[in-house]
Amino acid sequence: MGDGGIGNVGVMLGGRIGNVGVVGDGGVGNVGVMRGGGVGNVGVMGDGGIGNVGVMGDGWIGNVGVMGGGGVGNVVVMGCGGIGNVVVMGGGGVGNVGVMGGGGVGNVGVVGGGGGRNVGVMGCRGVGNVGVMGGGRVGNDGVMGDEGIGNVGVMGDEVIGNVGVMGDGGIGNVGVM
Repeated sequence: MGDGGIGNVGVMLGGRIGNVGVVGDGGVGNVGVMRGGGVGNVGVMGDGGIGNVGVMGDGWIGNVGVMGGGGVGNVVVMGCGGIGNVVVMGGGGVGNVGVMGGGGVGNVGVVGGGGGRNVGVMGCRGVGNVGVMGGGRVGNDGVMGDEGIGNVGVMGDEVIGNVGVMGDGGIGNVGVM
């Protein structure tokens, strides 16, 4: 879908392989949905999007969801049990949310530096999950659930009002501020 689209909808049904859904820069209220079970699918939403939603269902393998810098209220969701999924939100985002469900393996959620009130959440019992929030952030929350194994939560220098929480029973977990 080209740049500046308004209210565009791109839907790819379950079980597709190597599908690509793209919503261009500056889109407003665009929705890109990829159903569960896809392999190697890519959903991209460009910089400056407002209220865009990219959803990838449970059980994805090697899927990538990217939202560029400066997005407002964008949401990227990857369901439980994903393997090697990557959610990236660029610097300066406001109110962006990156969520990866419980039981993910090798999932990565990154929210760039300078964002306001961004949230990165990884569910319980994740293995080798990484949540990173850059320096200078304000009011960010990084949460990793109970019984995580080898999980890492890092928040950069000069953070204001940030919260890093790792639950009980973790093994080899690291929380750095």
